[in-house]
Order: sequence, then C-alpha cells, then structure tokens
Amino acid sequence: MFGYIFTDLIEHSSTKEHTVGNHPRQPGTKINEVKEVVKVDLKGDGETELVTIVDKFVPLSVIFSSSKLPLQLNKRQLKRLTGALPLILALFEFKRPTNPEEIIDTAQLLEKAEQVCDVLGVSRHVITEEDLRNFATQCYTEFSPVAAILGGFLAQDIIQFFGKKDSPINNCLIFDGLRSEAPIYFL
Repeated sequence: MFGYIFTDLIEHSSTKEHTVGNHPRQPGTKINEVKEVVKVDLKGDGETELVTIVDKFVPLSVIFSSSKLPLQLNKRQLKRLTGALPLILALFEFKRPTNPEEIIDTAQLLEKAEQVCDVLGVSRHVITEEDLRNFATQCYTEFSPVAAILGGFLAQDIIQFFGKKDSPINNCLIFDGLRSEAPIYFL
C-alpha cells in the first residue's frame, strides 16, 4: 500500500496565465528553495499576466543524504509526517528477496529507518509500530491499485512536463495508501 516516484529533470521551465493580483509578481522572486519566478509579462488586456517559473531539481544522489525536510515543512506538517518516507528510503538498503511474500526483519528495518530519520533531520517517532508492521509485510508486494494510482500520478506529471504550464513533481512523491496521502517533498 506504499509507493514512490523520484524525479530529476535538472531544470524545468513552465509558463502559466494568472490574473493580476493586488501585489504584482516580480521576476527573481523565490517561491521556495527550488522554484523561482524568472519572467512576468502583462497580456494586452492588462488584467492577465504570463508568469514563467523555473524549477531546479535536486540530483537523485543527494536525496538519500538530504537534511532539508525540516526546513520546508511547518510544525503542523512535521507532526503529520508519516513513517512512509523514512521506511521507503530505508528499503533501498535491503536486497530485494526472490519471493515477494517474504517478510523483512522488522528490527533491521526499524534500525535503517531510524538512521534515515537522523539523516533527514526528523523525529524517529514518525515511525509507528503499525507503519513498521504494514511496511515489513507489504514492502515488495506489487498491488495493482497502488500501481494504477502511481501510474496516474506519473502520467499527469508527463503531461505537465510536455505542456510546460505547470511544474512537475519536484522531486519525491511518497504514496501512503493506508492514509490516502501522496505528499511531494523536495529533498
């Protein structure tokens, strides 16, 4: 019931129409650590502006050692953070078994996930017993509805990439089917 999408497009530019607001958008404005407004053009009617945004992607090699997560989430978001992110990242430390029904040693998984929490700079308390148990029993299972949901996210992302009207996933989507959540983190 868990899944992930990692992306590294290096850099992506998108242009979108917006209604002119009370505060005009300015080139050079950082939206967050990886997204910046680079160009603002007024359309002929004066009420619509074309805003060009550039997304800079973090290389995949950096994701596993990033400590930016606490900087991008507020206290409420950090409280709601689930164990799915550290458990998925910890899973990359294990060799995939030949039998997908094989259960991973929960003590080893917990140890690796706690190490990931330390690297990410988040509390180890995000990993609950329930998350650990569910993840250990289902981590290598290929569940069709989860694959369909992730495939939908990916297809939407590809359309956004080629359409250049919206920003694609930058750079880590973690799907938690038990909580029906799919937050996107830039690590």
